[in-house]
Parts: sequence; C-alpha cells; structure tokens
Amino acid sequence: MEAYPSDYVAHNLPLVLLAGLEPNRAETPIGETTQEFLGDGGFRLRADLAPLHHPLTKDLRATLLSYDRSDAPWRSLSPDKTEQAQAFKIRSVGRANTLPPRKAPPPPHSPRLRPTNDNGLSPPPLTLHSTLSPLSPSSPLYPDGIISPLWITKHQHRLPSVLVSFYNLISDPNTSSLEDNKLKAEVNTVRRLISSTNYKTRFVVVLVADGPINHTELEERLVNIRGGTNIESKALYYLPSASSQSEIDEFAKVLFSTIQPTCIEYYRDLSKHARRKRNRNVVPQPTVPPTQATSSVLSLQGWNVRYEFKLGIFAETRQELDAASRNYEQAYEGLFHSELLGDAISAYSPRFDEARMLADIIAIRLIRCALWSSQTVVAARWWTKHQDRIRELVDRRGKGTDNYGWEAWQSIWSKVMAELVERSETFKVATSHLPPGATPPVQILPTTPTANIERQLPWEYLHHEGYWLNIARKHVEARRKHAMSIADEYTFESNRSTKQSKKSAFPYDTYLAPDPAFERRLLDESGDNYVRRICTIIDDSIQAFQSRDQSRMVESLGFYQARENHNIQKWPETILPLRTLWNQSSWRSQGWLLLLSQVGEVLLKVACETNDYELCLRLVWELVALQRWRDNTSLRQAPEPLSAALDLDTAITPLAMSFVFASDSGHVGEPVAVQLSLSSFSQPLPLALEVVEVKVAFDGGINAILLSKETIEEPIDQSSETMITHIELQEAGANPEKQSKRLSMADTAYSTGAIKFASSPGRTNVLNFKVIPREAGPVSVASIIVLLRNESRELTLNAGALSGSDAVWWERRNGRPVCRPFGMHRDVATMTVLPKPPKLGIKFPSLKSTYYTNETLALQIEVSNGEEAEIDGHIEARLISPANGTLNLHWEHSDAMATVKDGDIKEAVLPPAAIRGLAVGIPNTYTIIVSGLTDSVDHELELKVAYALTSDPASTLTKQTMVDLRVVHPFEVNTLFMPRVHEQAWPDFFASPTTAADQPQGLKQKYLVRADVVCFAQEELKVHTLELKARRIVGGAICTTSTGRIKSSSNGSQNTAPEDDIRILPEKTEQFVFDLELQKLVLGDRSPVATDFAINITWSRPDSEETNTSTLVLPKFLAPMSEPRVLVRASKVDARDGMYLLTYTIENPSMHFLTFNVTMEGGEGLAFSGPKSRSVSLVPISRYDIRYHVYMQKSKEWVRVQLEVLDAFFGQTLKVQPASEGVRLDKQASVQIWCEG
Repeated sequence: MEAYPSDYVAHNLPLVLLAGLEPNRAETPIGETTQEFLGDGGFRLRADLAPLHHPLTKDLRATLLSYDRSDAPWRSLSPDKTEQAQAFKIRSVGRANTLPPRKAPPPPHSPRLRPTNDNGLSPPPLTLHSTLSPLSPSSPLYPDGIISPLWITKHQHRLPSVLVSFYNLISDPNTSSLEDNKLKAEVNTVRRLISSTNYKTRFVVVLVADGPINHTELEERLVNIRGGTNIESKALYYLPSASSQSEIDEFAKVLFSTIQPTCIEYYRDLSKHARRKRNRNVVPQPTVPPTQATSSVLSLQGWNVRYEFKLGIFAETRQELDAASRNYEQAYEGLFHSELLGDAISAYSPRFDEARMLADIIAIRLIRCALWSSQTVVAARWWTKHQDRIRELVDRRGKGTDNYGWEAWQSIWSKVMAELVERSETFKVATSHLPPGATPPVQILPTTPTANIERQLPWEYLHHEGYWLNIARKHVEARRKHAMSIADEYTFESNRSTKQSKKSAFPYDTYLAPDPAFERRLLDESGDNYVRRICTIIDDSIQAFQSRDQSRMVESLGFYQARENHNIQKWPETILPLRTLWNQSSWRSQGWLLLLSQVGEVLLKVACETNDYELCLRLVWELVALQRWRDNTSLRQAPEPLSAALDLDTAITPLAMSFVFASDSGHVGEPVAVQLSLSSFSQPLPLALEVVEVKVAFDGGINAILLSKETIEEPIDQSSETMITHIELQEAGANPEKQSKRLSMADTAYSTGAIKFASSPGRTNVLNFKVIPREAGPVSVASIIVLLRNESRELTLNAGALSGSDAVWWERRNGRPVCRPFGMHRDVATMTVLPKPPKLGIKFPSLKSTYYTNETLALQIEVSNGEEAEIDGHIEARLISPANGTLNLHWEHSDAMATVKDGDIKEAVLPPAAIRGLAVGIPNTYTIIVSGLTDSVDHELELKVAYALTSDPASTLTKQTMVDLRVVHPFEVNTLFMPRVHEQAWPDFFASPTTAADQPQGLKQKYLVRADVVCFAQEELKVHTLELKARRIVGGAICTTSTGRIKSSSNGSQNTAPEDDIRILPEKTEQFVFDLELQKLVLGDRSPVATDFAINITWSRPDSEETNTSTLVLPKFLAPMSEPRVLVRASKVDARDGMYLLTYTIENPSMHFLTFNVTMEGGEGLAFSGPKSRSVSLVPISRYDIRYHVYMQKSKEWVRVQLEVLDAFFGQTLKVQPASEGVRLDKQASVQIWCEG
C-alpha cells in the first residue's frame, strides 16, 4: 500500500503524547511540509522544567511505548473486549510541543481586512474555518476538495486525546517545598494553555520521585500539589524511585486502563460534533468566495461524504468497527453520486484523482473492517465491487481500461488486498485450532451465511495473499505490454507544460502511474525495472503458495520468473530454477508433458547460451521423446567429441526398454530364458545416434551381460516392426576384442554376446538369450545401460527401476512375431533362484499316523542315493517336543543318547550318524529309538542329511525333511469303589490279640473296584493284563489288590478272569473289576485311609509282539475306617420265584457303644418278612446282620427297598451302601434290588 499516503491507509488509534521523557531517536518524525502546515499558527506548549532525568526513565519509557499498537496486526489481539479496546498510538515528545491551530489565518489581501469598504461602511467580519477545511483559502482543499490525508495526520500525530506529562518529585526535604511550588506553577501553566486552545485534550501528570520519601510526607505533598493545581485524583500519579520492572509494568497497566475511557469519550465528542454539522444539511460559507470562473465550492453531497468519512475515522479510532463500516459505506456511495465522481468533477481535474484515491481509501478501510470482523466473503466482495465500480467509472468518464495506467492501478489494487490479508492475519486466526505443523488452508470458507446473499461464488471466498499477488503479477505483465505500445509522440518532454495539460493531452490514465515518457523509459532500460517488479511479486507469491503445499502453483510461478530473467538474458538466474523444474517438478512425475516441454525448450536455449552442451545433449534426447525438438542447430557449436549420461528412471526417452524372465523361479546351474526388448518411437533417433552396446547388471547370483553391436551384412526384414534375435552368450575371456571401452566391466564377472540392432523408427528389437544362475537367492535386474554413438556424439542411458507391469513375452507363431502378456501380479523383472535340488531320497517305511504314550518308537529311515555317484555324509536328527517328561532318543545299535536342551520347547539332538559310500540306487536303513513319551502331545522329528559326491567332495548338498509324531493316550479309565463285607470275622473287643505283635492287627475292609477302560487308539489293541497298584497309602494301613477281571454282564451276575488276550476296538469300552482289601496296622487307629491308585495296562499292537505298559493314575480314594456303616447284600432264594434274602450288616468300627434304631418300610409290589422296627446295640469293634425275606412281584427291573438305620446317640441316619451284585443306589440315594422274575 505504499502507493497511498501512509496515514490514509493506517489503522487509527487514540493518540497519547508522553511529555517530559527522553525522546526516542529512532522515532520517525513528521515530514517537513506537514510540520510547517500543522505547526504554523499553532499553540505552543512550553515548560520551564527540564525533562525527566532518572535511572527509571529508560525502562519507564520503553514500557509505556510497548503499549503502542501502531504496528500491531489488523485484527482482534484478544477475545477480551476490554483488552482489545486498550489500544493506543503513543508518541514520546519533549517538554515543548505544538498543537495544531483551530482556525486558519485570514487571507493577507482580502478586502475585508480594510477598515471601510467602497461605501464607507465597515466590512462584515470574516468567518474563519479550520486550516484543512475546503472553506479556508490557505487549505489545499480550497475550494472544492473533499478531504486531505493531512486531516488524519493531524489527529494521529499532532492532536492527542491525552497528554501525559512527567515531572521529578524532589526527595530533598530542604528544597522540596520550593520545587513543589515550581511544579504547581508549571502544571497550572500547561493546563491554562490547553484550556485556551478549546481542545478537549485530557492532561495527566505523573510524578517520579528521585529518591526515597517518607510516606506521611508524601501524602501531604501530593495533597498540596493536587490542591494547588486543582487537578483531580485520576489525573495525578506517583511512581516511587525504587520501582522494579514488575512495578513499572503494573503502573503502565493502571495508567492506560484509567485513561482509556477518557480517550474513547474524547473521540466520541468529536463524532458528535461532526454529526451535528452533517445534520444541518447546509453548505457552509467559505471565508472568501472563489474568484476563478471555473471554480465552485464543495457541494452538499461532498460535505456529507466528508462528514461520513470523519465519523468512520473516529469510530475506527474507538475500535467500533461495525459503526465505522456503516459510515464508510455511506461515504462510498455518496462519493459516486452525480454531484461528485458521477458527473460533476471533471475527469481532467486533479480533484478527480483525489476523489478516486478517496474511493480507494474508503474501500480499503471497508475491507479491513470486514476482515477485522471475520466477514471474509464480504471483504472479497468489496474488493471485486470496488474494482468493477472503478472500471465502469474509468470507461465512462476517464481514459478507458485499455492502457498501462489502468493495469498499474489493477496491480496496486491486487497488492493492497494481499497486504490487507497479510496484515489482518485472517488465515492465522482461522487456523489457530489446527495442530502445529498442519498445512494452512488455501481459502477460508464462511462459517455463517452472509446477509442478503444466499449463495457465494467460488472467487468470493477469501484466498491467501499469494493468490492476490499472482493477480498483481498478471497486471504488471499486462502493464508492460501496454507500455510497449505507447506512441512516440507522447514520450517527449516538450509536450508537457502543466499538470492540467498533461491529463488532457495524454490518452493514457496516469492515476498512480507515471506519465508516458517515464513509463516508456522503464522499457528503454532493458526492461530491468519491470522484471524486477515481477520477480519481487513472484518471490512473495511463491512463499505464500509454498507454505500451503501448493506445489503446482509454486512450479508455475517459478517458470514465469525464469522466463522473465530469460527475456533480459540473466542466464544464472534463469538456468538454476529451470533445471529444478526440468528434473524435479510434478509436471514430469504426473505426466504434464506439454508444460514440461515448454520448460525444456527454454532451458535448451539457455544451455546453448551458457555453452552447457552436455545438458543440451540430454535435453535434445528428451525433447525428441516429447516431439518438441525442431532446432537442428542446437549442438553445432558443441566441441567434439561430446558425451553425456541420462538416468531413464526419471527421464523421458524415445527408446523404451524392458527385461523379462521367462519363469519366476529357477535352480542354481540350470539355464533360464530371458528377453531384452528395445523399442524406438515412430521418429528417428536424434543426431543419428545408434545403439552400439547394451549392458545388463543383476542383483543376485547372475553374471552381468555385455551385448555389442555387430555389422549387419545381410539385409534386415522390413516387413515386420518386430525383430526377434537369439543370442549365444560366451564367457568374458572367449572374445577379448569384444570388451567394451565405454562400459567398464573390470570389477564384475560377465558374459558377452553380439547383437543385430535395427534403429529405424517404430522398430522393436527383441533379444532372446539364456543366463545361468550361480548362487541361490532372489535375483533382479539392477540396471540396463545402453550406449548410443555417432561420429562425434555419445550418450549413455541408464535404466535402474524397471517396471514389469506392462511387459510382454515375444515369440513367433506361424512365422509372425506375437506378444504374450504376463499375469497382473507377477514382477517379470525379478526371479527366485533355488538351490540345486539334491537327488537324495528319504523315506519312513514304518511311520505310523499315531503313536501312544509309554510306547517305545522304532522309527526306520530309508536313505536312497539318486545321484550319479556314491556319496559320503551324515544324518542329523532333532526331536522337538513340548513334553514335560524325559526324552530318551538314540540310534539303534548305539549307546550314545541325545543331548536334550531344556526349555518351554525341548530339543533332543542326536549325534550325527555317518553315511559311508552309499551306492547309487541301493537304499540304506537307519533306526531311531524313542522312549519316555508320557504326555499326549505332538512332536516334530527333523532330519538333515548333508552329503557330497565322492567325485566332487568340495560341493556339499543338503536334504532336509520333517515329520510329525502324534502321541496320544491309548486308554482312559473311570473307576468306582464299591464296599463289600469282609468274610473274615472281626476281632473280639473283650479278647486278647491272637496275632504276633509285628503283624497288622487292625480291622479289614473289602472293596470291589470297577474300571471302565475306553480305547482311544486308532486301531485295535491287545490287552494282556490289568493290575491295580497302590502308589501311596496315608493313614497307617496296608492294602492288597488282585488282577483285573472282565465284568461279563451289566447286572454283574458274574466276573470272569480272561484266559487269552483281550482285543479292544477303537472307541469301545471294557469293564474290569479288582478286589481291594484295606487293613489298619493298629486296631484302635481311627484315622481315615487315603490311597493313590494307578492301573497298569500291559498291551501291544496286533502286528507286534512287543508289549508296552501304560500307567493310568486314578483319583485319590478315601476310606473312613472308624465310622459306622450299613451294608446290604441280596441273594435269590431258589425255592420260590421273586423271593430274595436281604442281609443288612451294621458295622461299629469305633471304640464306643452304639445303639441303632432300625425301621423297614414296605412298598408297592413289595412284601417282606422280618422285624418292622427294632433296636440294635453294638459294642465297640463289632458288627451285626439283620435279614429280611423280600418278595417282589415285578420282573426284569429294579425295585426300591428302604431300610432306615438311625444312630440313637448322635441322631444321624446312616446311609445304606450296596455290598453285592444286583444292588445299587438310584439318583435319590435309595437302595434298589434287581428282580429277575
């Protein structure tokens, strides 16, 4: 906005003058013309007291000046309205200061200054007006000007709202009274001078002590000074001499908080005064009427514009931006009234340009108010509205818009908008919620719909400053274009005499633009002036676009800048950005080839001018691919020979290449077919370059390949566009004369071959050959280097990143070349080389699908030699198991056990078994013995055979295999312990023991153990024996068990011992019974007996004689040996059907005399013979039988029989337990008898 007066466009703030502090030398003074105009005839405020000299002066002055918001962003600095309103324009002045005069002096030669007029009467008194009023003859606005920037300068630099004067408060008690009197006289003098000016400037006094003062004395002196100067308490402040920086900050905050309402009220009074003048709706009379015939006073509409503009300035000074916007809008609309810019003001008058500038200023202030209020759409619309309004005005009344002056204003207006957006920090406020490092937005979308308009156009959204600067650049370029068309007749100094004649003589608009002669001179100076302006704008614009990651705009602007420097032949400033655009721009990566070709054409010209012929050669090659190379003279001045290299990973080339593996995998030492294709475009290669050498390098175990062109003696078939050639590769030493001089192969092993290559346009050369992998692993094409050459030029093309997505395989079908595409997901430029496959066979002839716990595994391994000679080597075996037990692993006929590594997963590693002279085709068998498998888990056996041919002992081959060993439990068992009545009589409690002292003397209890054995094997198993073993007995007892017997029937009528082995089918259940006898060691021992049992099952597979023993652990069995119990036995009476004898045995193994009440209850279909109810008294260690004959009518079913036995002493009912076959307990724990009928 440097094209406009600074005060015209600056944001207005309340002016506060600081008097009595040392002035800041870096402070910018007011211009001499302004100082002379506003200072002459003003009110001089002089003071006799010296300025403040105190150690606090520097810090105090800096703290107070920090509240100056003249350079603050044009936005709300804080959401707090109180803090926002505390914004001031602060100037530091000396003791002497001059306030501007209120009225202009009378004209020196006015007839009204004479004592009498022509009639002898006294002339009427003159009406004096402000020095900047259009009514004063000395004013620059006289007689028809509207407003001047000097009026804003007056209120922003000369006429303060508050004058703060600083004085020393002497601490010396001897001179304090005298100095206080001088201070009072000084203050009274300044107050009288301010009052005489009729300005409403507030006077504030600040006393700074020069030393410590007693508090009581200080209060008395302040009261004395306040009374002697008649100054109110809010206008008098005191600052101690020993104030710290924090106290100074607090003092400044209190001072400005107190004077802020006064400042607002001051400018509100000025607004009221201007509003009263506007409401009079009359044109004031000038001091002296204009004398020129063409002059006229300012119209009423002009006065209204003047008053509205003043009201807007005062409202903006009070930070009331909404009110200021309304006043500015009324002033703007009134300015384009027919009485002003509309029709009245002549387009050739200087007042026309003044009014246009005022319109610009009002529009700028309207945009700033909209941005201040976050009304971004309104701001953008005001910019467009003013542009359209001025265009219509210039086309209708001015010189039109087809000239350099209009484009100059357009560029200024665009830069003004960019500066407004930047100074307002609108984008910074709008993006304050974004995380740090986030990309700022390109434009700001309105959060609420604007008034009176329902829809916004895209260009009405507020864009960042780079957008507006780019518009300014376009207008500067258009201005230069118009300036080049200025006629010579308007470029001579003799055609200009006065300013008025200039405007009428030129058909060009010179508002904010120089006259045609000066404008033409800018072009005559090699155009540097225009280029400098354009490049400066582009630099600022690039910075804005770059901060928002708008890379395409940055690249476009960089290209424009380089082109500008190219036009004035600034080669260093041109070639660097063009190189960057050519190599790294998104135009290349995203396929914007037309733009890229334009960059290449300019860069080629610059490279030729700078003699960078290597760059020229690379550019020519790519421009041929872009079909933009037409100049064959680019390299005529190049030295010979000339060579260059080009990376095809990023470059564009007219020679396309691809490399394809026929298969995605292969083996070491076996040939793999590959195909190399070179295709040229439909136009000849530039500079008659021909392919002379091709080098293919690999990442992996394949030697590099060097293909050299041989002379073609026989004619090439031109009927087809594709030529397929088969090449035989040779080792590097076979043809030493074929080694490349350009492509160095000294550091790598390589193969060579000769090729026939036809470089005619649109030709595809397909080269078929085979490569032999030397090492296992992944293999890919590292690079393809193509060397092109003519008599004096040489170009090396390097292609590294080859994509196989669109590659094809060429082959001949019916004598014609055809292409076969590959799959979508295959990378044809890579393959996997597998190790040479060993021809050693490993089999497991006796491997079973399932093994069982406690079984000894004999794993046979059959190794067969499929190689061409005998082999020597060894076998390594490793068993991986998560089992918890001990693993026993060894080779058959060997005592060396495996080494076991403990951990969560155990590893048993066997010592290697040697293979000696294994003949071809003759297998050899090795056996691994595995035992100690007690857990049902899966194991893994890993075998690794490392061997070498006896004919080639240096080459070691490896064959590795792994088998799963599934180990499960072959059986599971469920057991039931059923009590029985021991047939041996109990010892007599009253008799002496008859057994020896070292023999057990306790009671004996008998149990029948039923075991339900379930087979979980995958095949039929033979069970030889079952044994019930006591693993642990607690409670001072011994036990005796029998061998298991087969339970023959479900009702348990008989149990038979197996004569032969029992075969159990998979998932079948067999019942076995065991006799168990428990005897206490001591007769009086009342502790229960806890026993841990296990069943040992001896079994074997059907096809094996080797037996295995599986141990099934049973739950703990607890036998209460000292508690009374009731056992019931049932037997059939043969004499009559349905008659059974029930024997109830009551046992008292305790050392107490017990009495039991026995009650027998009948039931439906049941009759019994015996006592219904009786009492039984038992001595310690005794038992008693009660018999009942029961008759049952039912047949083939279970019948309930209920006998209740109650312990008379303890009051407990004893549970009746079955003690023979044919008796059971139902779900309600009632006794049931099996009735056969």
